[in-house]
Amino acid sequence: PPINDICDSTHAVNVPVTPNPNSCVNVLGTVAYATNTEVASAGCGTTTPNDVWFYFTAGSSSETLTVTPVNSGGTSILPVVEVFNGGCGTVNGGTSLGCNAAVSNGSAVTVNLTGLTPMNYYWFRVYNNTTSTPAFPSFNLCVKQPIVVSNANPTACTAVPILCGSSISGSSGSSSASTVYGPDCAGNRSANGAWYSMIGDGSVVTLNTCGANFDTQINVYTSSDNTCAGTFTCAPGVSNDNVGTGTACSPSTVNTTWSFWGLFTNTQTYYLGSRTATFTTTIGKNYFIYISGVATQYNQSYTGFIGFSGETTSPLAATTGTFTLSAVGSPCKTPIIPLPIELISFEAKAQGRKNFIQWTTASETNNDYFTIEKSADAVNFEPLAKVAGAGNSSSILNYSTNDNNPINGTTYYRLKQTDYNGAFTYSSVISVDNAWTDVNVTNVHPNPTTNNINFDFYTSLSGKVIVRIYDYMGRLVDEENQNVNEGNSSLQAKMENLSSGVYFLKVAFDKTGDIIVTKVVKN
Repeated sequence: PPINDICDSTHAVNVPVTPNPNSCVNVLGTVAYATNTEVASAGCGTTTPNDVWFYFTAGSSSETLTVTPVNSGGTSILPVVEVFNGGCGTVNGGTSLGCNAAVSNGSAVTVNLTGLTPMNYYWFRVYNNTTSTPAFPSFNLCVKQPIVVSNANPTACTAVPILCGSSISGSSGSSSASTVYGPDCAGNRSANGAWYSMIGDGSVVTLNTCGANFDTQINVYTSSDNTCAGTFTCAPGVSNDNVGTGTACSPSTVNTTWSFWGLFTNTQTYYLGSRTATFTTTIGKNYFIYISGVATQYNQSYTGFIGFSGETTSPLAATTGTFTLSAVGSPCKTPIIPLPIELISFEAKAQGRKNFIQWTTASETNNDYFTIEKSADAVNFEPLAKVAGAGNSSSILNYSTNDNNPINGTTYYRLKQTDYNGAFTYSSVISVDNAWTDVNVTNVHPNPTTNNINFDFYTSLSGKVIVRIYDYMGRLVDEENQNVNEGNSSLQAKMENLSSGVYFLKVAFDKTGDIIVTKVVKN
């Protein structure tokens, strides 16, 4: 089956959102050899669809998702697409946002999504609704994000999201000048501005407002709790280009010259350009971006005046205007779903007849609880213990539990992590070898004997018992093998045909290698 035949955050394939509504970046998919995850929703075709899974990061409140079959040998799939919020399918705590099917075999299907939460992850599955499955049932996927023009983002909590690789048009006059959110990171934030936000995906991003009709500045912030309600500080590692020195786009200039009766001239150069901010984003971190005007600088040059010539730099009043904020990646990386936990280690070891299990996390996001599962064959697992998670944490946390009844031999364990919404992920499987001996020979009777010797044999495992009789010279005079089940067994060593004398009863167990020797006498 395809890798994304499985519905979880490890296997689902990311589909990047195309910021330009007039084009689209396609991702190729296939349902060849796919298996079923869950039944189809009402009105969405077959009851047991063989589906494959994808996800995308919403860049705005509305997106358009299109699935276009690829014709192969004259046959194509009849595609169905279903979108989920909050989890990869209902089996993982997701809620279906609806589905749509193509109207005819080989035709495309489009889902227009509205009411989305920007920067959230949305899952969707694609399956074939035709009974005649083609040899190569392939298709192209496309998710488009419209360019958003917004003047209604005067606070950080109303920030408009922007994805790496996209552009958004805006105006700096939508808010009143404020320093309540944090310090000035780019030199001057006294002017009115507009707020935007970006979720990090590990890309190196350059924000720019090239072509703005006023002198702009860009402040980039991070928050103490990763939300708009936290304490804002200047984002670390942000490189800001000052007006007049930027390399991403050069500021435009306006020169004015006037003279006084020909005695001297005064030339002023105004910078009306933009600024840029370059930084490496951290996966899962929210960045809050404030775009505002600065007190426009100008160079003032006097010439021809008696006894004086020179140049000065002075600020003018702050200004507002329109701009297009662009996020240019180097390149933009594929957004990934932040893992619910960052697992540093998961290990177990034998401690006597118990197994000690421990694990360590570096971070946790919406982590409700852990479940330790055990198995004798690394295939069929059953719950062993449930341990509460920390919810949300960025600190190193240590967890542990005991298996008081491990398998005598090898026990396999895996760690299941469950979110508050019921979605879960598994760790890799680990094993512990813990074999112990429970073999005893008791009640050897009668001793001395005139016939045979009887004895009780106990073992915690099923296996084969080898019973041997040796004479006092160490020569083997009798041997018998017998299979026993775990627990107590009554066994016998035949001595009825042996001469009188001193002998040694030697009992060995093949599963553990234990050997127990007892002196016996034949009268």
